[in-house]
Amino acid sequence: MELLNPTATEASLVGMALIDKNGLGHNKQLILGKTGCPSSLGAGAYLLLCRDGSAVSGGTFYPGCGFEFGIQSKDTLELYTNLSMASPFDVTTGCCTGSTTTSFGRNSVDGSGGFAELSSRTPGAPNVIPPIVINEVADRGIPSEPCAGEDWIELYNPTALAVSITGMLLTDSNGIGHTRQLVLGRAGCPSTLASNAYLLLCRDGAAIMGRTSYDGCGFGFGVGGTDTIALFADNQHAAPLDVATGCCSKSLTSSYGRHSANGSGSFQILRVRTPGAANTGPAAPAAPPPPPVEQIIPSTLIINEVADVGASDDMCAGGEWIEIFNPTGATWALPGIAIVDGQLGGRGTVKQLQLGTPQCPQSLAPGKLLVLCMNGAVFVGRQPNGNSFVPWDETFPSGCSFSFRIATTDTISLYSGTSAPSSTPALLDATVGCCTGSSATSYGRMSADGTGGFSALSSRSPGRVNALVPPSPPPTPEPPSPYLAPLSSPISLGVTSSSSGNDQSGVIVVLTVLVVILAAVAIALVAIRKRRVAMIKTVKMQSSSALPAEITLGRPSATVIGDARAPRA
Repeated sequence: MELLNPTATEASLVGMALIDKNGLGHNKQLILGKTGCPSSLGAGAYLLLCRDGSAVSGGTFYPGCGFEFGIQSKDTLELYTNLSMASPFDVTTGCCTGSTTTSFGRNSVDGSGGFAELSSRTPGAPNVIPPIVINEVADRGIPSEPCAGEDWIELYNPTALAVSITGMLLTDSNGIGHTRQLVLGRAGCPSTLASNAYLLLCRDGAAIMGRTSYDGCGFGFGVGGTDTIALFADNQHAAPLDVATGCCSKSLTSSYGRHSANGSGSFQILRVRTPGAANTGPAAPAAPPPPPVEQIIPSTLIINEVADVGASDDMCAGGEWIEIFNPTGATWALPGIAIVDGQLGGRGTVKQLQLGTPQCPQSLAPGKLLVLCMNGAVFVGRQPNGNSFVPWDETFPSGCSFSFRIATTDTISLYSGTSAPSSTPALLDATVGCCTGSSATSYGRMSADGTGGFSALSSRSPGRVNALVPPSPPPTPEPPSPYLAPLSSPISLGVTSSSSGNDQSGVIVVLTVLVVILAAVAIALVAIRKRRVAMIKTVKMQSSSALPAEITLGRPSATVIGDARAPRA
């Protein structure tokens, strides 16, 4: 059993009585300050009493000065100022643990607060306080939160035991001793924090624990954008229990807290604010290194869709926009990624937007879209197909988008490795052939999963997967039919007016071929006839004796010469 003098002066022990639940007057009660035993206890000193043994104080052993009664797991130990007291000076209500590894004591280093099971046994030394942590901080409140628009700080008990917070101090960068430091556990305010419980402290307001609000128990200092929030065990300890180094987010949509749901991990900007509840991730590191080039293979962030002419019914309200898509299976850190109007390494000044700057989107999760409106808002998330709408994961009203204009013949490029002058940028994607020059169409990938090449898209889909139908090309006129005026009339061809155009065209083609064949045959017959007439004339002009013997017409020579019909031909 351990006694502590928490005062600033030495206290006399002579005549005090210590007993278990048997009560004052039992034959095994211990009377302190007997001869040969410690008679006083110095300021801040401990007295360790052993059963059937010694008393230990300041490293000195006093044999035979311990207690005789046994301590049971459901015992009550009582300390009386003297034997005439009707009620005890102090009582260990709820004692004890029944364990060889834990003890039952006060959850403080100064003897204040209530009793609880302690995970670390410290006989003759200060109790070890289970770690209460600063879990989340918001330097800008919003009206819809429990603190009704005020700054707030959240404490969390990650242990399996209730912890006394009485006497703990919460400070800003001004430190211990400032007039606006918050002393926890004051009258009317929460004095203990249950296992895995949260204590939400509002500026100039209440302290909220679970569903109970404690008016006037919040803190008085303001949380600045570069403040340091610290938690101390008491005003005597220079070393804090916890510090929110690097605070804060300077945003109405994010907070600054631990990147875990159990109070562990380092502080980061959290994209989801959870006052009075477990933190959620992922958190975006303030300045992570750019993704190594090897992570780009086989897939990367891509430019998914671009509109070089705004439309009033678009989510960007008439402004030009660029949509980035993460088709990979991993979250991409955006610091070090740049959207460039043109390409790096060319002549002249290159207009570009560095992604992942402070107070702007820090990462893009798998399957999510990043829509950037020129000189406007930035949206992170993904909308379902059709006309339905779901809340965006994140929205950044201003200061995070590009300012350059997108020309109809522009090339929009996406690079990694652009955060440091010494790094070598790597081209991730480029919109070769951009853009459409129309407020009704866009220029994007012909797929819903980010694969394939770019094309003009007839359906704009900022924040949604791309539509797979390209704009229809203008109709191509049919080539004119061969001029066959005499044959083109359905009446002359014997085709009724109910015949289809294809049937009429087929008939025209067949008749045309027949006419050509008949014309060719007629020409050939005329040529043959003319040749025959010419031969007959030649035979008639020559004498019969002059004819060569081989010229015969299959008949006697007299028959041929006597043919009087040849000249009339």
